[in-house]
Amino acid sequence: MSVFSIDSSALEKIRRIFAQSDCRNPVARLYEKANAGGLFADLSAELISKRNVDDEFTTRAKDRLTSIEDKLESQLVVSPYERSNFQEDELQDASGITFVMNAGAAKLLTDCSLTFENGRFLLRDGDSKIFTLRSLARRAKGI
Repeated sequence: MSVFSIDSSALEKIRRIFAQSDCRNPVARLYEKANAGGLFADLSAELISKRNVDDEFTTRAKDRLTSIEDKLESQLVVSPYERSNFQEDELQDASGITFVMNAGAAKLLTDCSLTFENGRFLLRDGDSKIFTLRSLARRAKGI
């Protein structure tokens, strides 16, 4: 069963990514990346200097992310990985492409379509509204 659909432009781009990779039996990982600039520089320096991360540090880092999350410009990325690095229960099929994705993540993407437009991967729902992985997770939590 396909967890989400992939349009022809995204399929073509993923196949090119696979062809250019060194993977013999590639699977795709869909993730979101954002450029936070220096927004975490102080936390990063503190983390490097610590041997153990305590609850207070974790709370401060989560609070910082929450405060800037909506300001981050992010983009979806598809990267190839070797299939043998994953268990079968970590893999999901979408339009003939195998993705590294647990069942919870797959459920978030139900009714979405992965497209490739203007040089970027996008997730769209049935109404063509664009979502990020973060916005889908927030929607699932009712936020």
